[in-house]
Amino acid sequence: MDKTDAIAVIDLAETCTTFEDASNYRAAGVCYNNIANFQYKNENYSLASENYATAILLADLCLSQGSKKERDSLEL
Repeated sequence: MDKTDAIAVIDLAETCTTFEDASNYRAAGVCYNNIANFQYKNENYSLASENYATAILLADLCLSQGSKKERDSLEL
């Protein structure tokens, strides 16, 4: 991982923690997804997989907390 990617991942990880502490799971999920994108780009597939899985879990949590109307609008 080049230095700029590593710095971005560190910044995103700190942001994830902030959002999770504030129960803003949607924003935290976006952060985990972006971390995974950097890891995938740099061929760290195992770590990318873990962070994609965390992003998915947080998205599922957001959907379960939203109203039925919100959930229905997001379904394909």
